[in-house]
Amino acid sequence: MSVKGPEGQLLVIPFGIGADGTAQVGLPCFHLPPLSPGGDGAAIAEATRAIFELGAQVALATLTPQSPLTVELLDAGFHAGPRMVEMARTPPDSPEEAGGDYVSYSQDRRVLFADVLYRTLHGSLDAPEVPVCRDGERLMLSFEERGAFDRRDFVLALEGGEPGGILLLSAVEEALEIVYIGVVPELRGRGMGRRLMQRALARASEHGAAQIRAFVDARNTPALVLYEKSGFSEKRAVQVFIAEPKTF
Repeated sequence: MSVKGPEGQLLVIPFGIGADGTAQVGLPCFHLPPLSPGGDGAAIAEATRAIFELGAQVALATLTPQSPLTVELLDAGFHAGPRMVEMARTPPDSPEEAGGDYVSYSQDRRVLFADVLYRTLHGSLDAPEVPVCRDGERLMLSFEERGAFDRRDFVLALEGGEPGGILLLSAVEEALEIVYIGVVPELRGRGMGRRLMQRALARASEHGAAQIRAFVDARNTPALVLYEKSGFSEKRAVQVFIAEPKTF
């Protein structure tokens, strides 16, 4: 997306709209002459408005903490969302066996997987202010777009024959990313999260990934404890900013 800045400069903003209507907005780049400090908020707003006109339902931008672009994003109409922590580790050489029964992903199970994911969001501390697509088919299509995966990377964990948790993994470059991990409310605190984590670590070893990583809401203490107990450590933090069409 390219627009003119308030002083005539060309502002280029990379972006992509997923199947669920979420636009991931990248950092803006400017051609010479450079903008004066604080002069790009209006141009970012214009570009974001155009992204919404292309069909996006929500726009997300990610910055490092204390980035000088924070003020410009706020001026453009974005608001501060969650602070996310990247947790990462190398896969174990001999992963612990992940017991239990699982249902692997398939196209005819997209809505089932989405329904379980929606259940795990109830009371979740993981970025609750970020809007989630309510169309199950489109939601799961957006997860399919995240990276390379096979059906064993998207699973439902069964407890008593019923879905109790969900794990979504995607291979991105040399890493395996935990795109989403969630447990239904009635099974929280009963070992389901640890079981899903064992599955994720085992799959990372099977993939031969150099690293397994995930982004976790900094406020989600139970999730951070699970990652730390599973051998992950914090690598960096990023701040997510959110924009919705009604603001523009």
